[in-house]
Amino acid sequence: MDFTDDKLSAFLDGELSKEEMTVIRELLLNDDHLSDRLERLAFADALIKKQYQTIDARPLPQAIIELLAEGKDAAPTVSNVSVLSRFRQQVAMPVQIAAAITLAVATFALVQPGTQQPDYDLQPLASGPVPASTQLHQYLSSTPSSLTRSAGAGSERQFTPVLSFKDHDGHYCREFVQVTTEQTNRAVACMEGQQWSIQLVATTGEPREQDEYQTASTLSPETFEEIVNDLVADLPLSHEQELQAIDNGWKE
Repeated sequence: MDFTDDKLSAFLDGELSKEEMTVIRELLLNDDHLSDRLERLAFADALIKKQYQTIDARPLPQAIIELLAEGKDAAPTVSNVSVLSRFRQQVAMPVQIAAAITLAVATFALVQPGTQQPDYDLQPLASGPVPASTQLHQYLSSTPSSLTRSAGAGSERQFTPVLSFKDHDGHYCREFVQVTTEQTNRAVACMEGQQWSIQLVATTGEPREQDEYQTASTLSPETFEEIVNDLVADLPLSHEQELQAIDNGWKE
């Protein structure tokens, strides 16, 4: 029996009927794949709640405070979000962002022995390490922000970095947009060692019907940007700093 992420999220929130709750509980005892999916959904929900708790508590970086002091006469009300928005505005979004975006949870393809591993660059974006041999890893390593690249000749997949920054652990990270014929993804990948790893993915889509259950991981565009902004330790890299980081292989 297969369950959608919406159904599993409803299970986590206790929104299902007693019969459905019992069925899923019994299946969890023997279905490792279902248990893994439920664990990833629970982790996504916990991540969002944690970010909500820390967004308001964390003080602005010193560089932003100094920026506010320099421009206080001309701009009396400026926030961390508006500073980062200046960088995002440099990238023309190819499609309109929908009213709701859903935090993507990593999904793993089941490959039977003897079958060919699907091309990573043609799979939906998911959290986790990006294989070094893929075009996505190459583009993250070498493409300056605002420059659009295609994933293969004749491909409908477009990749555009939005901005680069360092997180609070000192890792280089990049926010980027990936456009396909089916959907648009907004994501953040950070350099861990010598490999990029996707930390957060948001997939745009049409607003859900009112009677369809909304997962606990559904975010507004503003909330997604708040979570990303909270990851930024300081101001995003300038164009010159970004080119230098590319030349240095994104070494810390």
